[in-house]
Amino acid sequence: MALPTIFDWLHRLDALRGLPTVYTLALLGAVILMVRDWRVTLAALLGYYLLTGLLFADLLPPHLAFVKVLTGLFVCMILYVTARQNTPTVQPVKTPFRLQLGPLVVANTWMWRLLAALFVALLALYLGQQTGNLLPGMDAEMAHVNTAVFLLVGLGLLQMNLSANIWQSGVGLFLVLTGFELFYNNLEQSPGILAAMTAVTLSVSLAVSYLAQGALEEAASSQ
Repeated sequence: MALPTIFDWLHRLDALRGLPTVYTLALLGAVILMVRDWRVTLAALLGYYLLTGLLFADLLPPHLAFVKVLTGLFVCMILYVTARQNTPTVQPVKTPFRLQLGPLVVANTWMWRLLAALFVALLALYLGQQTGNLLPGMDAEMAHVNTAVFLLVGLGLLQMNLSANIWQSGVGLFLVLTGFELFYNNLEQSPGILAAMTAVTLSVSLAVSYLAQGALEEAASSQ
């Protein structure tokens, strides 16, 4: 039996494309903000990269959109190895500001984080769907991509601001980078730009890994 092609997968996921993808991204963003467990965060980030692959497929040829998904998988692999080696610096311990639910660590401020994520999502939906707020190169048919750019950048900045460690802040940075890539790939679809952005994304993931390792060594030396 032949393996399904990229076109087969796009056809199977056709019902999820467009605004449903954006809604799912908003849901995953709320999970990232509320749950402090690195395993849940990493799973949500992986979901982000898989879903944004559908958005990139609206801008790029399918094989180039698949490269974006592969880049995201490599980023998640690097972050996974980093988290496994540096659990004390990426996994918050139970404190008065955090709630332990079985193996999961949820911020005690989860309600405020949920409200913040909801506010960002609603603001992104409002701004992204207005024709007067279309980003350069966007048209009315790409309104869902326009909305996704606002959403990814907004949630990414929120995650960076609310994170207590480098690893979690790095996840927010990847959301911002993905939003920028969606915007820029709408303007320029050349393989050279794709390669450059892929190199930047992988370099940032290595930098986050290095800084998280440095934080662990600094914490160990101070004890």
